[in-house]
Amino acid sequence: MKNRLPEKLTALRKNFKFSQADIARQMNVPVNEYMHWENGSAVCRIDQLKQLADFYHVPMVELLDNRREVTMPDPEIMYASVEIPFAKKNDEQKARDESVEIMPVSGLLEEAEIDLMPVAGVVSEAAPEEKTRKVTTGTIEMNTLEFESTITNRIVDDRQPEAEQPSSEDGGGKNRNLLIILACLLLAAAGIFGIMKMRNKTPADPEEINKLGSVNRLALADTCSLYIDDDGRLNTLGTVPPLDDYDGVVQISAFDGHLLGLKKDGTVVTNSGLKLDEWEGITMIAAGKTHAAGLKEDGTVVCEGSEAGCDVADWTDVQAVYAGRDLTIGLAGDGSLLISGSVSAEEQLKTVNSAVDLAVNESQIAVVTKDGRVTCYAIGTGSPFNTAAWTGVEKVALGSDFAVGLSGGKVLTATTNEDLIEAVKNWNGIRMLAGRGRTLVAVNAAGKVIGCGDNTWAVYPETEETADPENDKEEKLAAVQNVKFNVATGNLSISWDKVPNADFYEITVSTSPVTKLKSAKNSTSISTSKLEDGAEYSVTITACSNNTKKYQNSDAVNVVYTFNAATEQLEAVSGLSADATDDGWHLEWNAVKNAAWYRVRVGDIEKKAETNEIDIAGSELTDGMAYNISVSACPKDGDKKYTESAPSTMQKTFAYRTYTVTVHFTGAQSDTFTLNLRKGTYTYKDQFTAKVQEGNQLAAPDGSFTVSSDLEINGVAVEVISTPEPTPTPTATPTPTATPEVTETPGETTEPEPTAEGEGHE
Repeated sequence: MKNRLPEKLTALRKNFKFSQADIARQMNVPVNEYMHWENGSAVCRIDQLKQLADFYHVPMVELLDNRREVTMPDPEIMYASVEIPFAKKNDEQKARDESVEIMPVSGLLEEAEIDLMPVAGVVSEAAPEEKTRKVTTGTIEMNTLEFESTITNRIVDDRQPEAEQPSSEDGGGKNRNLLIILACLLLAAAGIFGIMKMRNKTPADPEEINKLGSVNRLALADTCSLYIDDDGRLNTLGTVPPLDDYDGVVQISAFDGHLLGLKKDGTVVTNSGLKLDEWEGITMIAAGKTHAAGLKEDGTVVCEGSEAGCDVADWTDVQAVYAGRDLTIGLAGDGSLLISGSVSAEEQLKTVNSAVDLAVNESQIAVVTKDGRVTCYAIGTGSPFNTAAWTGVEKVALGSDFAVGLSGGKVLTATTNEDLIEAVKNWNGIRMLAGRGRTLVAVNAAGKVIGCGDNTWAVYPETEETADPENDKEEKLAAVQNVKFNVATGNLSISWDKVPNADFYEITVSTSPVTKLKSAKNSTSISTSKLEDGAEYSVTITACSNNTKKYQNSDAVNVVYTFNAATEQLEAVSGLSADATDDGWHLEWNAVKNAAWYRVRVGDIEKKAETNEIDIAGSELTDGMAYNISVSACPKDGDKKYTESAPSTMQKTFAYRTYTVTVHFTGAQSDTFTLNLRKGTYTYKDQFTAKVQEGNQLAAPDGSFTVSSDLEINGVAVEVISTPEPTPTPTATPTPTATPEVTETPGETTEPEPTAEGEGHE
């Protein structure tokens, strides 16, 4: 059974429409402490629980007993203000409170150390060693998470008869007995809450989701500067507003007179009238002119105070948040910017895709990109500062007449203010910057606040000691030299010469987000997954000493490095073979790890194979010709990690695949022979005629067969060619020679013409 007190307190508060701040004021505790009562990470004392029961007009047992539901009173019975005296209980409520059911808890340790919280007039005067008591609970059963049956304890009159009571001379027995009874009751109640907390495994201390980092450590307001030092102390200079709630803050943000503080538990405090009591799980804050923005653990943003600047409900994957006058800017995980508010350069800002930090003031926005460069954009109609010459910038700050960038501990300036330019020339080892109006403040390597410009409100000390931080150290460490880079497949190694008296080195690489490293050796490494091939990065290295009283950090050395990813040649192809097919050649080989495709060359033919095999059409080849064949493994297009392998080669003569055809003649011949033929359809006449002996012939020369595999053909008939009978020549009958008819003409005599045998007649 879980501890139901938190849900009961929440339900009661909402029933009466009170805020958490209202109840915290009534109970005289900080808001975040009361919030922990409602979320179950802390439990109030028994006297505070009684105070709450009285305030809400509910029996205390209903709050204490997890099995009971709390009775919701009518809100109309409450007074108009929470600043009223408690209403008196009726007799029934008093009687119910005097019978409190105490539940032993199963599934827990039998003994728990309980640190008693003093209650006025009861244990406040107990000796220190008596304030911690060992409480033994009821029956424990380790294999269950349910409560045992209820044991009822009642407050009873435990006095003995008068004759048996010790006298006042015995040390005040009556008072001691009463004290013991009350102390026992408190012990039992405290034990219940302590055990319930242990059962739910909820720590008593608030969860610390934030730790002291480099973000929002220095802020400049209109009348003061604020700096959280390395020990977590909040240091202030100038005229400072009340900061009672700012103890233990790990971030501080300011805009004019508006201050915000972020605590370790993710809650936010402010000196404004903004209602931030409900904010939880905040990891970064930004103070605007009249509004506040908070970045949550899940990458979303909450905002309060400006309708124009707080249109952030749909923002996701936000890594950092910044604010100005009615303006909120979110830095997304991909380096782009989200904007709520009016900015004349909004379209330009939307094109930014590699931002790592920025600064905002009344008139400008300065954006630092992962290459260490800075671009300023106008919010209104003014001209932005020219920062085009800056390189290696890690942080930036803005004033009304200047922009300054932090690069390797030095301050870069973009301003016409000659006094400011001259003042920052000797600044070294600078860690943080903040600007406002015509004032610039910084924190140097010694952890001291220095500044220049308008100091009407004494926001920085005007002493020579802080004006030149080099005087804060007896000796400055030598700057790092001989920086080298070595690229491996998975890491970029960075090394440099060892600096005498340096105990460690601080390294920053302008990735997105910026990578910050600390190394006790004169080398470090960064995963190549954070780097983009061909991109330039600013690498800054500072030598540091643990003996800060004797040695000052070295000047930061900044090196611009172009990253070229290390390449690895793919393994050569193995097992290359080329086999004839019905239609050409089939090439195959063993797959190569990390290869995306293969380059195949057959003579002058080049092909791209997506897998470890490919077919080459016979129409592209010449039967009987020898070819040089090569195959190389290739990486994915655009992959800079691997290069093409060396080619694997072979030489082979091309021939189509053939099948064995076995033929059996019958008849005039009984021969058996084989042919090697390609896949196809053939006729007997074309393939078998050459095997027929002289004097024979195929009986069915127009027969055909199809080859698609080895084939056996039986019974191919062969016959003898028969000689036909000669046709008799008929005897010639002589044809009588006709005597020519002679016609005589009177007076003429006709002579006969000579015959073939001779001339004339006999």
